[in-house]
Amino acid sequence: MAVDRYSLVLAGGQSRRLGRDKALLPWTGGTLLQHVCAIARTVSTEAILVAPRDRPYAHSGADRWLDDPRGQGPLAAIAQGLAVVPATAWVLVLACDLPHLEPRVLQGWAQNLPNLSPAIAAYLPRQQPLCGWYRAGQREPLRRFLATGRRACQDWLSEIPVAIAPCPAAMLTNLNTPADWHALAA
Repeated sequence: MAVDRYSLVLAGGQSRRLGRDKALLPWTGGTLLQHVCAIARTVSTEAILVAPRDRPYAHSGADRWLDDPRGQGPLAAIAQGLAVVPATAWVLVLACDLPHLEPRVLQGWAQNLPNLSPAIAAYLPRQQPLCGWYRAGQREPLRRFLATGRRACQDWLSEIPVAIAPCPAAMLTNLNTPADWHALAA
């Protein structure tokens, strides 16, 4: 059975700890954001960027750009993305600061989606809520959750059925501080 698949690339953070826009860090001949968008396009029908419109991301490689709900966190950005795709779709959520994404692993996850129980709401590695698949049909429960004022991804995930996707730990390396960036660049 074919599964509609979309990707959301989240680039709405402030990069405060890093001190510069992590999405624009140079990586593999372009920017980190371009790298993540290119990988997202390999496993989905459409790559959708969720980021503030005033950012210089016009050449991100995403198919569509949604304005990020500023200051509300990644869970609100996920909700915004789930709202614009068919309710029957699966949506791959990727943070823009994952330099070691492995297309082979993401494709393996995508191939497993039809095998998951219909009760499963998300398919993610245990350690990273911003690198995995979510059912778009969760948009209304997520909207209601956010309406309570809660914003933490882990709180949301503790309330829904999640299947754990196998993942090499290195793939989940992200960039938050100058030390992270220097270690990666070395």
